[in-house]
Amino acid sequence: MHKRAVNGQNVTGAVTGLFHKSGKLNVTVIGGHFTATASNGSTINNLAFINGTGAISGIGSGLDDDSVFLALNTQADILYAGGTISGNLDNTAVNGLILYDLAQDNFASPQPPALGGDNVAVNAITTRPKSTQVYVAGNFDTAGSLGCPSVCMFDRGQWSQPGSGLSGSVAALTWQGNDKLLAGGNISVNGNATTLANYNTKESQWTPLDDAATAVPGPVTALTAANDDVSQFWVAGQSTNGSAFLLKYDGSKFQTIGNSGMLGDQTKIQGLSMLYLNDDHDKNDMVPQGMTLLITGSLNLPNFGTASAALFDGTSFAPFILATSGNRPGSLSQLFSEREVNFKSSAGRIARGLVVLIGLACALGTIFLLVVVGILLERYRRKAAGYQPAPTSYPDKTANMGRIPPEHLFGRLGQPASTPLL
Repeated sequence: MHKRAVNGQNVTGAVTGLFHKSGKLNVTVIGGHFTATASNGSTINNLAFINGTGAISGIGSGLDDDSVFLALNTQADILYAGGTISGNLDNTAVNGLILYDLAQDNFASPQPPALGGDNVAVNAITTRPKSTQVYVAGNFDTAGSLGCPSVCMFDRGQWSQPGSGLSGSVAALTWQGNDKLLAGGNISVNGNATTLANYNTKESQWTPLDDAATAVPGPVTALTAANDDVSQFWVAGQSTNGSAFLLKYDGSKFQTIGNSGMLGDQTKIQGLSMLYLNDDHDKNDMVPQGMTLLITGSLNLPNFGTASAALFDGTSFAPFILATSGNRPGSLSQLFSEREVNFKSSAGRIARGLVVLIGLACALGTIFLLVVVGILLERYRRKAAGYQPAPTSYPDKTANMGRIPPEHLFGRLGQPASTPLL
């Protein structure tokens, strides 16, 4: 795989990816701006597929070579691929988003109406939980002939505008339950500038997140959940003064990570992900024990230098991955994995000794239950075989016995034995 320079953009190499498993399909998709060689020797541009046997393939012709894929998602077996994409498929212009049928290994038909606006880019794509609705976010003003700025929803072959009043450039999306979408970027809601906003699908309404306009020092470029219901989350981006920031929202307010010198100048954060650890770190209010925050990008860590990824345990950064680009330090865009992180409730953690006692009690209870079941089954078996209980009382056992005087039994004791009569 080789990086390609892009005029007017700072994106090269692989940027995003996903794993897709459905039925017999087992496909890894990698997108960005690169060239690669397929298993059949052909050239792949910007979007590559690796199947379960390791064979590598690309997409057909029709897209411009300078297209860049920035976001991927799937609905059923249809791949939604977004970015700064342009071209012509089946005599239809596409811009910002394409659909690819993974089962048929071909472009889906028809394609969605093209996105419109200045410098169109799709930065994030997410599917609403328990739904077929796909939300597409980025920098655009229209979807086909529909006015649909910043975030637009595609379902059953057509675009719909989710609510109104949102404008600007959206960089990241995540769901807070089934009916609440969180968007981060450089945005405005009803003319009020902010960096984070919520969309309520039931009320079809956008609202800015409280304190985001003042507490977050610049546009949000990365966003990830910090607990199971996403009432807590991490955000990162670039401050208006050019420095990087990393904040945690604890459900009511934003928390800083400590002193401002923890991330050096020229740091650019591109991705955030929560991961599990084998061992617990020291307890703190930022990151739960047994977990860590993975930060990807180009990170300037004081007393170390430039790293491509680092782990944050709530108190300090530890360099994790060092990448290179030629003779210079490289950067990593984001982590993609087959399985999502399932958060554990910290309130539900039980001491190890108590867990052992509970396990012992469960084992003893199981043994007792098996014994009782065995007794009942044996009783049923004997009854079915015709067994009857033995009598325990004999009311007429003396009916045929006469009363014998004691002297008849003991009268001759002590007397000399007589000669037997013949």
